[in-house]
Amino acid sequence: MPTLLNIARSPRARAGAMLALASLCLAALAPRAGAAIIASSVRGLEGGPALASDGRVVVGELRGNGALAILAIDPRTRAVTELTSYPPLADPLTYNDLHVVGTGGPVTATLLRTREATGVQSGAEQDIPVPKSSRTTLLLPAVAPLFDCGRRTVFSLREAAAGDGFLATVGSECLDASQAVTLRTPSATITIPVAPEPPSQFSDTPTPRISDLRAAGPFVAWVEVNRTGPGGQFQYVIVVARGATGQVLLRTAIPEPPPQIGLGADGTVAFTRLFCLMGVMSPAAPAVRTFRLPADLCAYSQSSRSLAVAGGRIVFGASTGYAISDIAGTGARPLGEATPRGGNVASPVAFDGRTAYVIRPDCGADRLLAVDADAAAGPLPTREQTVELACPVYRAGPRRVRAGRSGRVRIALRCPEGCRGTLRLVQRRRGGRERIVGEASYATNAGTVVVAVRTASWARALAGCPGGLVANAVYFPARTSPRTTGQPDPGAYRVTSSARCRRSGGPAFAKPRRGPRP
Repeated sequence: MPTLLNIARSPRARAGAMLALASLCLAALAPRAGAAIIASSVRGLEGGPALASDGRVVVGELRGNGALAILAIDPRTRAVTELTSYPPLADPLTYNDLHVVGTGGPVTATLLRTREATGVQSGAEQDIPVPKSSRTTLLLPAVAPLFDCGRRTVFSLREAAAGDGFLATVGSECLDASQAVTLRTPSATITIPVAPEPPSQFSDTPTPRISDLRAAGPFVAWVEVNRTGPGGQFQYVIVVARGATGQVLLRTAIPEPPPQIGLGADGTVAFTRLFCLMGVMSPAAPAVRTFRLPADLCAYSQSSRSLAVAGGRIVFGASTGYAISDIAGTGARPLGEATPRGGNVASPVAFDGRTAYVIRPDCGADRLLAVDADAAAGPLPTREQTVELACPVYRAGPRRVRAGRSGRVRIALRCPEGCRGTLRLVQRRRGGRERIVGEASYATNAGTVVVAVRTASWARALAGCPGGLVANAVYFPARTSPRTTGQPDPGAYRVTSSARCRRSGGPAFAKPRRGPRP
């Protein structure tokens, strides 16, 4: 399937229609001064951005049905190179999570594959997803498979990050152990274990010992967790070491787990804290230096990687957007041009000291922004101004539709601000059971889009009977809000066809699926 990414110069030329659509996307939602859109995708950007040593920005792009591509984008020329890709998923209940990591050196990608639970497990309050496999790949300076771990039975906190001349992972390759950091260099493999945790009456299960692995330049950092405090309380320790030798340079306790944390190429660690605080430390100054952020810039993000350190400055996710500060805590101000729709920061950030790269989800597309960190920026919106509204989608055609010879029915939708997602036709029964008649993805800028949904053969036969087939149209966003979450469904349609009437056949009615995964 061809990508829907906006490409100015690509080694794989795209059709003129795709380029026209992407150009319309750029014209419709151009950013203010100080920011530039360097890529746009109506299907969605995933797993980044990350920064490579040659200045390119690396990000994943959704291709539908679980298929993914990882792209390297030159911010100056907008040239795009596809580094690697992952095929579609055959199982509709299986989905991928992609993590692309890089801070100006080597770039790695980890793909975690998970299957939704099909029933409530005994003693559990909710369905528990089942991990299936994970794959870690070095993307730049060259594409090289690192680990391919299949048949996983439990979730793992294993992460991967690369610096100058080393690769760091939590645990070892395909094991779920998280009690050590493993460093791999061209000449050696080094293991740095966590201090053993004493027996505890407060937990019968092992504590996840390591999290938030980071690598930048010659340094590697992580957070250790131990149940060694009074009364079995957790204690958190930030560790910084040399990636090539394993020499531990810093081991400093912090009072709580950091919501956001980043590592600079000079060994500086910055992390957000509760109560609008920011902490900074480095091997040269191992004691935590804490400063308070302005009230309108209190740190908040759904991603721990929404903080980056470079050039003596820190970019981080604030309460309703992104902000920047120096490592001394002075001059904190918003990056208003990068404010996401709804104000909820959920994307990692890549930062080279001058330009911040963030993903801004809009109704019509995900947009990769290059934000000048020195450009003037207005204030971030208040929380009252960022109530996350649905991207509105309305029915724009009649409720009676006819399936053509190909089995497709055409349903018109009106999108005042642009929209994208999946439209599904389902036949419903009492008790919430349903079966899928057909589904199709849609994407448009502000205006009307006609979604051609191909119906199943059994549904066309049923639609050929007197009275036709009554099916409900249901929206499913390609990812979570703000695209179509909370939007009322278009309602019921009556589908007719010229097929020979047959009232039997088709799949059984079952509990609804959660919807298509990216």
